[in-house]
Amino acid sequence: MKTIANQIIILLLLLNISFYSQNDSKSCCKKDFSVNEDEDHSCCYKTTDLSDEDEIDLFDRKSKPTISISYGAPNVDSKYFKSINSIKPVNIELKLGTLKQKDYYNSEDIIKSSFNYFLINNYSTYLIRDNNSVSNLKVDIWRFGFGVQSGFGYKINESFAIIPFTENSVTWSHVDFAYDSTIISNFENDYLKLFDKSFRFGISSEGGLKFRLINNLCFDFSFERHIIFQRVLFWKLSGSHLIEFASQSLLDNFIDRIFKSSPNAAPIVSFVLKNALSYGFNQLRTERMNWPFISASPLFIDQFKIGVNFIF
Repeated sequence: MKTIANQIIILLLLLNISFYSQNDSKSCCKKDFSVNEDEDHSCCYKTTDLSDEDEIDLFDRKSKPTISISYGAPNVDSKYFKSINSIKPVNIELKLGTLKQKDYYNSEDIIKSSFNYFLINNYSTYLIRDNNSVSNLKVDIWRFGFGVQSGFGYKINESFAIIPFTENSVTWSHVDFAYDSTIISNFENDYLKLFDKSFRFGISSEGGLKFRLINNLCFDFSFERHIIFQRVLFWKLSGSHLIEFASQSLLDNFIDRIFKSSPNAAPIVSFVLKNALSYGFNQLRTERMNWPFISASPLFIDQFKIGVNFIF
């Protein structure tokens, strides 16, 4: 029960971090412009009133119900067990949530997109016929969780838009390995047993491009890293993500200044910097799952994905 309680606390913490770090900033100045008409208030002018719309709400009436289906070719990896690279599963993923897209700041060409969702997916070697694994490793992982996707993009016309995005989620995964224990070493066997036939807490970061063809249909192409922890070490895990949260907050302030000075460049800059920071932290976590604190190496899954979104 204590472990479950810790995981619930961590879930709330990570969701708050994700929601806050991907939320856009409020207006930079007051609503009353009559004091000094010569001041530059361009950063305050918006095509829509965002004052009451910036809060992320899964049940916001202005958001649209959305179904996202994606396919990926994952690569399972671990610093402790390189033979696991031979596992080549496929991924089928379903996300159910709400999508909000709106004009942003003083440019009619910039759009803000927020997608909050529940996800379930399956990584499995049983979905394909060929398995050329040297150690005859097979895997079947069911994952579920919650996440938020956010990005700023460009409206080409009223229907078509290109939106670079950043995405974060917290997950639980049921891991099931099948392998010949006589082929792998005792150390590798013990390592797999840490995950095998059990639920494990994890996090995921993703970056990609979303193409809105019409108002009810989007396609996206992305790269995701999913990290599965051996166990939950509450204080180390919380400390690690608070460091990332502080870094994201500093970066958000920097990006907000770019929006005010060069709004047309900001979506690309935001996409590159935020995904680079997330990738950097997750790369450090491949050796220490609670970097910078001393901790074991996790199981991590990298994949390129293609998806389609149906917006209702």
